[in-house]
Amino acid sequence: MYKVAILLSTFNGEKYIKELLESIKKQKKVTIKLFLIDDSSTDNTLNIVDKSGIDYEIVSRKGYKDPGINFFYLIKNVPKNFDYYCFCDQDDVWLKNKIIYSINRLIKENAEIIGSRTLYTNEKLIIYSKSILFKKKLSFRNSLVQSITGGNTQLWSNKLQVLISKLEVSQPASHDWMMYQIASLLNLKFIFCERPLILYRQHNNNNIGANTGLYNMLKRIFWGIKGRYKKWHDLNENHLMDSLAKFDVSDENKYILKNFYRIRKSKNPIKKLFFIFFHLKIYRQTVKGNILLAFAILLDKI
Repeated sequence: MYKVAILLSTFNGEKYIKELLESIKKQKKVTIKLFLIDDSSTDNTLNIVDKSGIDYEIVSRKGYKDPGINFFYLIKNVPKNFDYYCFCDQDDVWLKNKIIYSINRLIKENAEIIGSRTLYTNEKLIIYSKSILFKKKLSFRNSLVQSITGGNTQLWSNKLQVLISKLEVSQPASHDWMMYQIASLLNLKFIFCERPLILYRQHNNNNIGANTGLYNMLKRIFWGIKGRYKKWHDLNENHLMDSLAKFDVSDENKYILKNFYRIRKSKNPIKKLFFIFFHLKIYRQTVKGNILLAFAILLDKI
């Protein structure tokens, strides 16, 4: 049986976490251990975890109030003797055999990390949509401007875990985006699984939430105008440059990385647009995404 470490960040999650834990307990053909970082919950969250019957360890009771920082703290502080690792959100529900299916795909395709589509549900777990089906090739070029799967779907190998844990990162823009960027920077295979593997509950307390529909598109445009994406790119530069210093990176990816962050500083928007799209050949997965990226470049918002 494969040993799997589940990395869970919690905060006042008593409303939904029992359903998550029940779905984790139903996972077959694996031995699991839950590692928690808690943002000083004041409700019954930790008592529910304690009574779940799942093997667990509380790594810290004083989280950072930020999912990216919390999850990276767990990456740095969980043991390195597990076969596989995965992120977990307190309000989702995992589908049957999520873990073993992901492991089997990694083994079959000689990959180091997998992330999947999700089924969007309301608070009562009624399914109303699926996350986007991306069809373009996954690559470092794509990872520079797009996070491909939610962290709540990702599972990765011990090999990638050891590498990621060597990084010094004060604040990742997002843990899921970081995993895609580092894996692709190092030419480690990332699988985008077309089969949804979790029920992704949408409610007012979601940190990011779904990326489909007009409302969510407008919300992301507003974020871009306000400078959120530009800040995220600044944060991404930290772990990418740290990776460049610590790991063996191909000449091609070195060139792409260094020149992407060099051209970001250009005050000539047309030059920047041409260089990013036509010289570096950086892209997002959809036509709409590439149009929005072009506008962001012209407005100096990346």
